[in-house]
Amino acid sequence: MNKLMIKVLPVFLLDFTLVFIPTNASAQNTHVATQNAQKKEIQQAEKFAERLSSQTTVPLKYNMVGYLESWGKISIEEAIANNYNVIVIAFGTIDGDKVGMNLNCGPTMPDGCFLPSVQWWPEPPEWIPNFTNSVAFAHSKGVKVLLSFGGANNTFKPGTTNSTTLAQSIVHYLENLNLDGIDFDLEHISTTDFPGNSTERQQYLSALIKQIKLLNNKLIITSAPQINPVQDSSGTAIQFVNTGSETVYNDAISNNLFDYIFAQAYNTPGFTVNNQCAVQWQNVGDETYPTFISKIAPCLEKLLPKDSKTKIMIGEPANSSESAGHGALEHGTYNEIANEYQNIKGLSSFGGTMTWSINEDSKASDDKGPRIPYSFSSALVPILSN
Repeated sequence: MNKLMIKVLPVFLLDFTLVFIPTNASAQNTHVATQNAQKKEIQQAEKFAERLSSQTTVPLKYNMVGYLESWGKISIEEAIANNYNVIVIAFGTIDGDKVGMNLNCGPTMPDGCFLPSVQWWPEPPEWIPNFTNSVAFAHSKGVKVLLSFGGANNTFKPGTTNSTTLAQSIVHYLENLNLDGIDFDLEHISTTDFPGNSTERQQYLSALIKQIKLLNNKLIITSAPQINPVQDSSGTAIQFVNTGSETVYNDAISNNLFDYIFAQAYNTPGFTVNNQCAVQWQNVGDETYPTFISKIAPCLEKLLPKDSKTKIMIGEPANSSESAGHGALEHGTYNEIANEYQNIKGLSSFGGTMTWSINEDSKASDDKGPRIPYSFSSALVPILSN
C-alpha cells in the first residue's frame, strides 16, 4: 500500500499572486484518509477472494503440492484457483514444547516466519479467524492444508523436549487452526536445536510421529528430504537426507510413518543414476535436466519398504531463478518437466508433484519461456487430471 502523499495545489488569484494550499489540512484528515485506504484495500481483497472462490478448477486425480510462503500476498484461495490441491504453509515454528507461527517477519520475509497475506487482514491475533476461514474454504474444495516445520533457516528446535509432550503441543496447534497435517522439512538442524547423533535423532523423529498418530490418526504426516549420494560400508548409494549425508528420515521411512514424501530434486547437482540406480558423477543428466525426474523416481521407490503405502512427490522449483541453478528448468521447459512426470505415473509410489513454491509460480520469472503467472502448475494439470 502506497503511503499517503501530501499534494500541494497552486491557486491563482486575480492579481496573479501565487499561493499554495495543502490538501491534507489536518492530521485528522490524514488519519481518516489512511483508514479509508486500508478499508479500500480490504474490500478489494475480499472481492478478489470472492472471484477466486467462484473460479472453476480442474479436478485432479493426483496431488499437486505447493509450498506457500509469506511474500507476494498469495492467499490460499488464489493457490486453489490455480489447481493446487495440497498447500503447505512455510513455515511454522517449534521451540522446545512451544508450537506456533512467527508473525514478526520484517521486510525480508525470512524462513521461520509466516505473515498472513492481505486476504487475511487484520494483524495478529485477529488474523486467526480469517486464516481458519481460508482453511475452511480449502476443505470445501477438497484441498488439504499442512503446516511445515524446518526449512533452510531451521524452525524445528525441540531441544530436550520429550517427544510425547511435543506431540501434544503439535496436535493441539494443528487442531486449533483446523489444519490437516504436519510436514517435516528438516534440513540444517544443529545438535543444540535437535540434540543427539544421527541414530538418536532418527529415533526421536519416529517416536514423535508415533505419538502424533496416537493423538490424532487422521492427521497427514509428510517429509521433505533432499536426494543425495551417501557413502557407507557397502559403497555409494542414493538416500533421502536432511542435508549432506545425514539420513534423519530413514527410521520413519522404514516404519511406514510418512503418508507422503516431498523429495527435493534441486539441491545437489553433479550426479545422476543409471538403470541400476548406481550413482554416476556427471553434470549431463543431473537434476538440472528434466530427465533426472524419470531416472531418480524408480530409485527412490526402492528406498521404501516393500509393503509401503507411502507416496512420493518429486519436487521442482517453479522457475529457474528460484532453483539457484539446480533445478530442471536450467536445461528444460515446463512441458518437458510435465512429460517426465507423465513417464513415472506408472510407479506404485507415484503420488503427484511438488513445487517450491506457489509464490514463485505466481510470478513466473522463468527466463526460458513467456512470463505467464502459474506456468508451472498449468503445465502439470493435464498430467495430474487423468
